[in-house]
Parts: sequence; C-alpha cells; structure tokens
Amino acid sequence: MDNRTCYLISKTKETYASSQNICLSYNATLAVLKDNNKKESVIKYTKEEDLWVGLEKDGGIWRWPDFTPLSPEEVENDAPELMCAILHSHYGALDCSSPRRFICMRDAD
Repeated sequence: MDNRTCYLISKTKETYASSQNICLSYNATLAVLKDNNKKESVIKYTKEEDLWVGLEKDGGIWRWPDFTPLSPEEVENDAPELMCAILHSHYGALDCSSPRRFICMRDAD
C-alpha cells in the first residue's frame, strides 16, 4: 500500500456505525480509498472480501468523509435506502446495519 499510512483490517464483523467507532478508538477512520492504486492494493491484499470503507451517501450523493463526491457509476447495487458502502472488487451499496469486516486507516506515526 504505502509507508505513510497504517491500515487495520478487522477480524470481527460489525455494523457500519460500530466499525466507525472502533476505528475512532484506534485514532483512525474507516479507510478512504480515493486513489485507485490504494484501492487496488486493498482489494488484492484482502482477496476481495467485503469490507466497510469510509464512503457514505449524503443527499443522494456518495461522498468520502472530506465531502469529495464519488461518481454514482462507481457504486454497484445502489438504491435509495442503501446509505453505506463496502469494497469488494468494486464499491457496493449496502444496508448500514449489515455486519461486515472493515478496514481502518491512519497516518503512520
């Protein structure tokens, strides 16, 4: 991935909100993978397992925590009631209450 960022991949499955809170307890956030190289590295490393990432729908628009929008064509299975996103081999919309593993990230110390 890169040597300036630390990643933590959970062993347990949690809801989106629980995943966010656990990441925060590590002084981290759910992974923000705006860079395609980072995204592809995570996919390769995790063998395409569904993982919560820090991508949410806000006002019908998919956004990263810094409010950078993501093109709706990049999120599969999008539906009005699905507000959270997983990374598999692509980004996918999912009900936020579905338990999934997750990936946190933070700057390296």
